[in-house]
Amino acid sequence: VASRVARRVARRRAMPATAASAADALTELELRVYDRQIRVWGVETQRRLGRASVLACAGATTTRATTTTRVGALAETLKNVALAGVGRAVIRDDAGERAEASRGEDGNFLNAASTRDDDADDVSVSRAEAMATTLREMNAFGEFEASTPNGRALADDAEALDGIEGFDAVVVAEMGLERAMRVNEACRRHGKPFFAAFSGASAAWFFADLGDAFEYAEGDEVKIAPRGATLRRALDAAEADFGRVKRRSPRMPLAVRVVAEFERAHGRAPTMEDWDALDALRVELPTRFGASADCVDAEHVRALVSGEREFPAINAIVGGVLAQEILKSISRKGAPCVNLFTFDVASGQGATYDLGGGETAR
Repeated sequence: VASRVARRVARRRAMPATAASAADALTELELRVYDRQIRVWGVETQRRLGRASVLACAGATTTRATTTTRVGALAETLKNVALAGVGRAVIRDDAGERAEASRGEDGNFLNAASTRDDDADDVSVSRAEAMATTLREMNAFGEFEASTPNGRALADDAEALDGIEGFDAVVVAEMGLERAMRVNEACRRHGKPFFAAFSGASAAWFFADLGDAFEYAEGDEVKIAPRGATLRRALDAAEADFGRVKRRSPRMPLAVRVVAEFERAHGRAPTMEDWDALDALRVELPTRFGASADCVDAEHVRALVSGEREFPAINAIVGGVLAQEILKSISRKGAPCVNLFTFDVASGQGATYDLGGGETAR
C-alpha cells in the first residue's frame, strides 16, 4: 500500500497545475485510509486538510547558562497534523542542529535513526531533515520538507517572514518570547493563524492567535470567535487578569504571566538558579494591579520553569490539543481555543483561558 501511495504522490507532484486541481478529489485509497475521520468531519474537510500547508519552527530558548532547543511538543504536534492528512508541512529548525546531536536525548521521537538510509553518524543530516523523513513515512500522501535557516532565526529573517503568506497556519515551539511575538505579528500582517508552544519542568502551555474575526462552523451555525489578541497584546494586558482574580479563578495562567514577565525583563527564560528573583516577582507582580500578593502559587511557577529534561507525557497531551487547534484553524469546524491552553502534571488537568481577557473559556 505504501508504495502505491508513494507512486500516486509522485505522479501528482509532476502534474501541471490544472491537472493537479482536478486531482483534488480523494482517491479510493485516501478514502480508506481516512475513513474514520471522514465519518467525523466529512469529505470536504478532509480535502481542505489535504490542500493545506503548515510552517513549523523549532526555536531556541536562551537561559542564564546556555541556549537549548526542545522540540518534543512540536514533534507530537506535527505527528498528529500529519496523520490527520495535512498536505504539506515545512519544518524549520532555528538552531540548525544535526540529527545525531540530540537523538535519544530529548522528547523528539521524529528524530529517529531508523528513518535514515545513511550511517547514523553522518553529520550531513539535519534534525529537521530527520523529522521530515519520519513524517513522510507516517503520511505518504503529504509533502514534508526541511527548511534551512542559514544561520538566522525565523523572526530575524525578513524573506522567511514574508513567505508566511504561502502557509495556512504557523506554529512555533520553545522560541524566545520576543521572537515569537515578531513571528505572530508577521502572521497578523498576512492574515494567518499563529500558535506558540512552551514547556517547563512539569507543565506546558500554548498560545493561539486566529485574528480578529475568525469564522467557524458549529453544527449548522456559522459563528465568530471572540476577538483575538496577539501574544504581545495579551501579555501587555496583565491588568485584565490580575484585576479580576476571584477565589475560584484558575491560577496557572497567572503563573504563565510571571514567567513571561521575567523573560521580558531579563531577555532570557528563567531557570531554578533565578528562583529568588522569580519568587520575588511572583509576589510583587499581582500587587501592581491590586491583586493579593499570594494569588500566584509558587509550585505553578516552578512547574513552568525549564527542567533538565523534557516530559514526554506532557508533550503528548499538549501536542495533541495543539494539533487539534491547528486542524480547527484550517477546517474552520468547531469552537477554537481563545487563546491560552495550560496543562500541569500536579493537577493532571488542562484548561483554556482568555489571556488578557480575564475569562475562563473551558
